[in-house]
Amino acid sequence: MGPDSDDTIAAIATAQAPAGIGIVRISGREALSVADMVFENARGEHVLTGSPAGFLRYGYVAGEDGNRIDEVMAVFFKAPHSYTGEDMAELQCHGGVYVLSRVLERVIEAGKTMGVRLAKPGEFTKRAFLNGRIDLTQAEAVMDIIAADSDFSLKNAQRQISGELKLKIGGLRKCLLHESAFIEASLDDPESYAALLEDYSSRLMPVISDTISKLTDMINGSSNGMMMREGVRTVIVGRPNAGKSSLMNLLAGYDRAIVSPIPGTTRDTIEEKIRIGDIVLKVTDTAGISDGSERERDIIEKTGIERARRAMDDAELILFVVDLTKKPDEQLLTLYRETKNRRRILIANKTDIADEAVLTGELSSEDCVYMSAKTGEGYEQLADKIRDMFRKGVLNTDDIVITHARHKELLEAARSALCALTETIESGMSEDLYTVDLMEAYRCLGEIIGEEVGEDLVDEIFSTFCMGK
Repeated sequence: MGPDSDDTIAAIATAQAPAGIGIVRISGREALSVADMVFENARGEHVLTGSPAGFLRYGYVAGEDGNRIDEVMAVFFKAPHSYTGEDMAELQCHGGVYVLSRVLERVIEAGKTMGVRLAKPGEFTKRAFLNGRIDLTQAEAVMDIIAADSDFSLKNAQRQISGELKLKIGGLRKCLLHESAFIEASLDDPESYAALLEDYSSRLMPVISDTISKLTDMINGSSNGMMMREGVRTVIVGRPNAGKSSLMNLLAGYDRAIVSPIPGTTRDTIEEKIRIGDIVLKVTDTAGISDGSERERDIIEKTGIERARRAMDDAELILFVVDLTKKPDEQLLTLYRETKNRRRILIANKTDIADEAVLTGELSSEDCVYMSAKTGEGYEQLADKIRDMFRKGVLNTDDIVITHARHKELLEAARSALCALTETIESGMSEDLYTVDLMEAYRCLGEIIGEEVGEDLVDEIFSTFCMGK
């Protein structure tokens, strides 16, 4: 633990916004003492010290002058049976921003001589990790639950916080450690292990192959997992005045973008987070891809088009909008061909005013959505197409899905070490060289759950947490 781990810490554990209830949390060896100093019952008595752990008390937080600051409920949790694994107290106050700040000030003021200080972001959860109550994946899942904006994100975070990923990684590590320990023991006492070492490499290979296969399955699911957790990066592209901004507004459910009959109204990228059933899209409406006309010489428009192309390069889904009232030209077809091998949906827009609401030529070969972004016609068909595209696989699995880039990188490193071990075995090298790659894979997997992790990484992870968590 770090130098501040013995301090008693306090912070507001609820959102910094008006609400019915707000909580001031205190954790550390002086948590009960300082809570008892500021809390009194209806008769003005300081009774929290004598209360059973987990017993909710009604009373008030009083200032040093005896004047009451707020009417509260107070509760104390005895280590290790608390969120942090330490002695912990909570004052459940009215949820006003000012009254919560006054209660917190009173706690810090009362505990000044006992070393009570304001908690750093994520410090309560960090202490839960350092005290062994949760592993690093469970700690990360805390913020995943807070940030969850879909059923998939919430359910997967709940699986992670319940320890499913920890158990899965722990099982793989146990297998690798067993093999490494066997090799080390055989090297220390070769006579006792001589018979067992015969043809050991052929017995080890299936174990390593099975572990590589499990790691590969987790890695393969991680791309979709991270996409579903963070939102599908989606870009709306097409020619000027094709209806891209109208589509953006339809998806958002309000007028997010300016809609005008004048081509090129959108000159910068506009971003919005949009939910379609279980799917969350991070949608970018882009400037129209122009054909190099006089208007494109305008520096602002040219910059907008450059940003549009960058957004298209980074997109995981492209909504390609075509204007049914205009014949596709070569510039449009070139853009269409550029996105051929990308995950995209072709949208034939303006069915409400098109004389012939049918795509022709090269564009007619693709299954597309006919719609009017202006009237909303065809929206459900588009929504179904998006849901079907991303529901397969990751949304239907009952297994834990990797959703963090950190986890994926370490899984890949562990797999690389085991692949190197396979080459070592196949080349006929001696068993004493096997442990190098076995223990490297073991270390990488341990870093995922926090058993092989440096203090700097721990600090970096918890610095992203909100205050009071």
